[in-house]
Amino acid sequence: MCFSVAPNGSIQAVGTNAAKVDKVELRRRMDEARTAPALPTLGIDERGFVRSHGVRVLTANARAVLSPAWQAFALARSELGEVPVLDVAAALSSEEWTEGNFVCPELTHSTLREMLVLEKEFDVKAVWTLDGSWRHIDEVGMVAASAAARHDGVVVSGRLEENADGMALNAYLGELAAHVDWTHTGRTRRVMVGFDAVSPWRCAYVPEWQVCT
Repeated sequence: MCFSVAPNGSIQAVGTNAAKVDKVELRRRMDEARTAPALPTLGIDERGFVRSHGVRVLTANARAVLSPAWQAFALARSELGEVPVLDVAAALSSEEWTEGNFVCPELTHSTLREMLVLEKEFDVKAVWTLDGSWRHIDEVGMVAASAAARHDGVVVSGRLEENADGMALNAYLGELAAHVDWTHTGRTRRVMVGFDAVSPWRCAYVPEWQVCT
């Protein structure tokens, strides 16, 4: 079964047992989770770091005791290092974006809480995040690349060959390559995949999170 959640909150479920998913109830629980109070011993701090029992989760050993969703967020934030911290209004306004990476603790909290509902509902065993790029590199030219990162730190990434199989490279292929890479890495069932690309699907319904069982 493939269960998809779009950025606008709409839900689709297809495949085996999809009819058994109560999408209305699940959407209600996810909405409630977004604004639920922080857990007393585990949460997101003022700079977007995952904090457990008052201590930021920064090492592999500290992450290992957490669920895949918590691990994914803890690893991503520790890899970012020192970056600007924005409030919700600034994070959602393209006019106020700073150059490079930034974090928004409020949005991090609400997105993570939604993911935790899905993680529990589908007994998720692995979380992947994906991205593709198409950009100019000095002395090289336009380069297409892809990256797929798993919650435990496994990364599958690389540059796509120029005009591979006779196809002109673009950002679409970079995004699609990341999807192909995670499906060929390991044999874990019940996987959650996060991505923000319209291009692989070329349709009006654009998943933000998928759970594949």
